Amino acid sequence: MITDFWNSLPRIAHWTMIAVPLIIILGMILSSIIDVATKTAVIQITVAPVSSTIKINNKIYKNGTYKVAPKTYNAVISKDGFNDYKETFSLKKGETKKIMVALEQSNGKNDWYDNNQDDEMIREGIGDIKYDEAASEFSKENPIAEKIPYDSTYWSINYMTDPGNNSKIITLIITLNMQEPSPNRPNNVALANGYKAEALAKIREWGFNPDDFYISYRYR
Repeated sequence: MITDFWNSLPRIAHWTMIAVPLIIILGMILSSIIDVATKTAVIQITVAPVSSTIKINNKIYKNGTYKVAPKTYNAVISKDGFNDYKETFSLKKGETKKIMVALEQSNGKNDWYDNNQDDEMIREGIGDIKYDEAASEFSKENPIAEKIPYDSTYWSINYMTDPGNNSKIITLIITLNMQEPSPNRPNNVALANGYKAEALAKIREWGFNPDDFYISYRYR
């Protein structure tokens, strides 16, 4: 019966019934290929609480990793009882954007995290990752930071950052383990100069030029 129906149809109908599904399937495959080809950037999302609403360009997301197209995005993360988090960022081909956010309660308390340990673990993890990333970036900006604080028997070397830019070391602090020289202790002048010379030599030994820093000498 089906054969009779098929044979009764015009030849063009035969081709149409075969071609339409094939075109649909090929269109789906082509769309998938184009989608993969255009999604050359990545967004990684880690948010606490996990029940927060995460909207990026008005599309809902959850914690996870997503391949996206390179363009500008507007992210809004919200939850009742918490302060909203908003960020606008742009991604280029091959770039990855990490969204790591632990929302703060609008009442200034932390009782949500105290009572929801899974969210608290995520928040702690976010804090650890951000600390490690900040420390890594600080070391890149200030290679000498990997050497200090440094303590010897008679002196120590530490640093102080720029008050307006905590990511930049502007002062090296050399503390001498002795009383500050004075007219009543003239012999301490030569001793202090010797300790200073030793500390400066150590900085040069590390491969840095002391003249590139402001040096502050202190006594204890």
